[in-house]
This record gives sequence, C-alpha cells and structure tokens, in this order.
Amino acid sequence: MECNLSNWERGIRIGIGVGLLSVALFAGLTGWQAAMADSLGAIALFTGAAGFCPVWNVFGIDTCGGKYSSDANGAANDGSDTDVRQTFAPTAGSSARRYSKFS
Repeated sequence: MECNLSNWERGIRIGIGVGLLSVALFAGLTGWQAAMADSLGAIALFTGAAGFCPVWNVFGIDTCGGKYSSDANGAANDGSDTDVRQTFAPTAGSSARRYSKFS
C-alpha cells in the first residue's frame, strides 16, 4: 500500500476514529447507532494509522504528495525533473506547431 494521506489528514482521521469509538463505548448507544459509530470509528482509525484510504485511491486523490500529485506548473512531485508539459509537446518533425515557452 502506498501512502495517499498527508500527516494532517492522518491526524484528523485518528482523532475522529478515537472520538467515534469513545462515543459508542461511553455514550450508551445501542443497536444500529452503536454499530454505526463502531464501524465508522474503526475505519477512520485504521485508515489514519495506515496512511492509506481505498476510497481516495479509487478517485485518484492523493494528499500525501506522492508520485501522482503535481504542482501548479504541472511538474511531477516524484523526485524526477520531468515536466508534464514536455511529455506532451509536439516533436520537431510533426506538422503541429512547435512547443514554445512563450506561446
């Protein structure tokens, strides 16, 4: 599993998980309310501790700053110096207009 949750999001999820589990345990919830609070609390606690959320993965959301995120200029944040704009630039031999920083 690759990290897709930032440290601040992990902290929020862990806090919410502990809070929901505490409410389910100490607030006297019964039946479906207790089961819902337990389930959501356990999911939030587990995803926060693991640093991975399968739902975020399905939608391609990455707050961890991993290799799939990019900055405002389109440059990949995976440690490489490859600029996304260079990848899709037309080649010199193509009939399309040449890529220029000023166009």
